[in-house]
Amino acid sequence: MNTPTHDSHALGPTWMHTLGVVMAHLKAVPLGVVAHLAAASRRAARRRAMHQMSDATLRDLGLHRSEIDSCWAESEGQTQATRLRLTYGPWR
Repeated sequence: MNTPTHDSHALGPTWMHTLGVVMAHLKAVPLGVVAHLAAASRRAARRRAMHQMSDATLRDLGLHRSEIDSCWAESEGQTQATRLRLTYGPWR
């Protein structure tokens, strides 16, 4: 029984050249861009988590579902905080 091999030589020089080009481009990506993309991914995950909260949980937090996007933007520093609990915090 012959089993196919996944040897890089069997894939041919075109595949190896393409891999080399991709690796060269990845090395050229500044770390700041990678960090920015990772931070954006975390922000998006937090936003999705807020949208997945139940109405009861949102009510316990003092929010209505229609306020999620503006509350999220304020807490992430995307816009000026106008809610007292975000501006001054619970300790004032």
